[in-house]
Amino acid sequence: MSRLGLGLAVVAAAGLACVVTPLGAVQAHDGPPPNARPGECFGRVILPPVYGDAAQRVLEQPAWTETVRGRPIVDKVVRKVLVRPAQTVRVRTRPVYRNEVSWVERPGRLRTVREPDRYRIVRDKVLVEPGHAEWRPSSAPLAYGESAGQTVLQPTGEVMCRVWVPARYAYSSRKVLVERGRAYQVRGPASRKKVVRRVLVRDGGWTERTVAAVYRNEIVRREVREGRSQVISHPAVYSSVHRQVLVRAESPGWARVVCGGAIAPAWMAALQQRLIAQGFDPGPPDGVGRPQTYAALRLYQRAHKLAQGQITVETAQALGLL
Repeated sequence: MSRLGLGLAVVAAAGLACVVTPLGAVQAHDGPPPNARPGECFGRVILPPVYGDAAQRVLEQPAWTETVRGRPIVDKVVRKVLVRPAQTVRVRTRPVYRNEVSWVERPGRLRTVREPDRYRIVRDKVLVEPGHAEWRPSSAPLAYGESAGQTVLQPTGEVMCRVWVPARYAYSSRKVLVERGRAYQVRGPASRKKVVRRVLVRDGGWTERTVAAVYRNEIVRREVREGRSQVISHPAVYSSVHRQVLVRAESPGWARVVCGGAIAPAWMAALQQRLIAQGFDPGPPDGVGRPQTYAALRLYQRAHKLAQGQITVETAQALGLL
């Protein structure tokens, strides 16, 4: 379908569907796998080389023997050695004192307490306006000829009512002295002070004291029997060296490809954008497959050791397209 022989790549708009199954991604035989499922497509590709890990045993040190002499049997004897004999020395004794504790009572201090004057608030009721009667227009005018008690009825329908207005009062506050302030003296609590006096019990002087003898322990080592000789055999020392071995060289084969119809421009544009994100230059991501796009795809497959020559399922999964 392309100059480089790329196979079917995407699901076309015609509605063909492909199911990604855990079938092997690449096959190194002459034809497609006989156990392929319906809806799966395989294409001719160039399979990457396969390497294995080979371990080689290398001799680092040959076997050798050595003669080791054991430790001798030693007997330990502990003996006391006199460092300084007992002696009588004349020492000076210190005077002996004792503490006598007494308590001194102190009366509390006098202080003057002053209480301020005490007042209370008295509210007085003052007449502002006495109650009186006045004329006021009625909110619901009467029709001509109706009687409304104390009203002035006019042909125009206007009604005046005689209304009693209650008296209005105001309240004023004033301070009234309840009790004059006073001053009096209060004595605080008494305190006790601790007085400690040092009293001589016995004068110092001279006395004789016996100092015990000083000894130290000495350990004397004595060889009872010589150490025995022993021949020890050491095995050879080997190490494992790991290296890569070519198991299968780069060869043609079959690999599972993304099946469907023609490559959709939107899918090709997504492929180009993923190649650009991976650091490969497929040209402008306009959804048009060109030789530069296929060359960048081959470089990506070679760099990631994938099958080359087709848009395989393995490549699409690596690019995050499936």
